[in-house]
Amino acid sequence: MTDMFFMGTGIQRDDSGRPLIMPRGQAERVPYSRASGVANILEDHYHITKWQMRGLAKGLSASRDLINMIAAESYTSGFAEDAKENSSAGKRIDGHIEVALRRGGTHQKADYGTAIHALTEPGNTGAIVDDQVLDDTNSCLQLWADMGVRHVGTEVFTACDEIKVAGTFDHLSFVPGYGICVTDKKTSAKASKHYAVQLGVYAHSDIYNEDTDQRLTIPEYIKRMGFDPELWNPHQGIIWWVKNGRTQARVLDLDAGWEYAKMAAEIRDDFRKWGVAKDVTKEIIELAEKDGLQYDPDLRELTDCSSVDTTAGENFFSL
Repeated sequence: MTDMFFMGTGIQRDDSGRPLIMPRGQAERVPYSRASGVANILEDHYHITKWQMRGLAKGLSASRDLINMIAAESYTSGFAEDAKENSSAGKRIDGHIEVALRRGGTHQKADYGTAIHALTEPGNTGAIVDDQVLDDTNSCLQLWADMGVRHVGTEVFTACDEIKVAGTFDHLSFVPGYGICVTDKKTSAKASKHYAVQLGVYAHSDIYNEDTDQRLTIPEYIKRMGFDPELWNPHQGIIWWVKNGRTQARVLDLDAGWEYAKMAAEIRDDFRKWGVAKDVTKEIIELAEKDGLQYDPDLRELTDCSSVDTTAGENFFSL
């Protein structure tokens, strides 16, 4: 069941792809972080980056056309005579990189998940041409039927003014024993508890119409859809973990996720305020001139040696 409140034409975004949201009581749009992006602040990206680079290498190794197009660009990561053209060339290379990553297979799992999301949306009449997709789709739909799950809203776009985050979750669902809660489908290798950060943001957001900038609290929307708002459960969320022809319901602690989300947003905001390091060159020179420049012969050996332990010998670390 989907209300016309959701039926916008698409959220406006800035050059970085961030949603442009009208905060309550303000007259200008502000870029909000994506809910998934805030969760990523707390993640270690070492392994995912290595995986992407392997995919890029495989994609380029089989793509002479991409290699030639990239080589033809004048882009440099060093000093460029024309900064504007260098930026444009860099963006064109970014496009080639995306194609290479796709050819290297890095998008396959994400694309598979997108297909499962689409085929399990209420009212979808798309064709299923793959046996694995059919098994996964049927397992999800059957589980919902067995559990008596009812979806109050689908593809719900939300905005959270408190931490300046926006994003879309799959379903607002009535789940027996859990009331009406935020639910999301996942096809990842693991049903990670880390998803609680993302869903915790959604549970503390307003439902947002991107065309009119109108908002409804989640309880208001539940009431509008004919359900009892007392059923709203912001403390727990459910991920429908779809994997290998089987779907499981996994519960998440959204209170804990929300606390981590606020922590991540605070880190984001603090880093943005830092700017550049303070220039203390003049200050140090003035202090040196005031006190008088004195040369300490004992420092000569330190300034000339290649490492600190060169001066100390074997007993340096036993001091």
